[in-house]
Amino acid sequence: MKVQELGKLNTSGLIVNSFFKHNEEGIVSAEDYNKLARLYKKKNSIKDVIRSYEKSLSIRELTLGKEHRKTAQSYQNLAKSYLLNGEIPQSISLYQNAVDVKEKIFGFGHKETAKVYNELAHAYLIEKSFDKAQLLYKKSLHILMNLGENNESSAKGYHDLAYFYASEGAFKTALPLFKNALKIRETILKNNHPDLATSYSHLALCYYHLFDYSKSYNLLSKSLMIREKFLLPNDEVLLSTRYNLSEIKRLVDPSKINFTFFQKIKFFFKI
Repeated sequence: MKVQELGKLNTSGLIVNSFFKHNEEGIVSAEDYNKLARLYKKKNSIKDVIRSYEKSLSIRELTLGKEHRKTAQSYQNLAKSYLLNGEIPQSISLYQNAVDVKEKIFGFGHKETAKVYNELAHAYLIEKSFDKAQLLYKKSLHILMNLGENNESSAKGYHDLAYFYASEGAFKTALPLFKNALKIRETILKNNHPDLATSYSHLALCYYHLFDYSKSYNLLSKSLMIREKFLLPNDEVLLSTRYNLSEIKRLVDPSKINFTFFQKIKFFFKI
């Protein structure tokens, strides 16, 4: 695409012409559009994100073909953007394209295949196609377990399957999976990482539904401590965390609260 055509994409008022590297004929590459999409993401301009990824996908299909790994990644990028915009059928269709390509390129036991299974499962969960979501979450986690890697991908595999079971009310089934995810994340992530806060929060809510309120309270307190560091005071997630914690506090037996932990929090805030 020619540089002068970029004005059609620039609906959020960003100056994009100087952003691109282009050749003497003024041709823009697929990666340029990917970079532009990421820039629009930071501006929360989802329509422009979608348009940018659509342009990138068109270029890759034309230049690389529909069965190239980079084209598969473009399918995923666009699918995720459609999902964020509430366009679920379009998202699922693109994810299925990505699955077909990655299965052919990487096979059925590769972490890239596991990743796209996981993302398609999430789309099915939002669509409320629960059987399809469960099958894909399990396939994804099975691959990652066979690879024997303790990394964020395997932690996400455990966490997302646990989240699926929790959303179905199967909290006893979800509990060990949430624990496995947390164990990995506590090992590989910094102690103020947002994903660690998510693990603490979801495990806390799982314990809450299993009536273990003291564990729930302590875990949610850890989540809150992290979230207060990186979220704005009026952020919906932060406000929800505080509200949940206040509700759980009413149910906790004071004699069972981990006061040593709270003393550490107090000290932490002092420094």
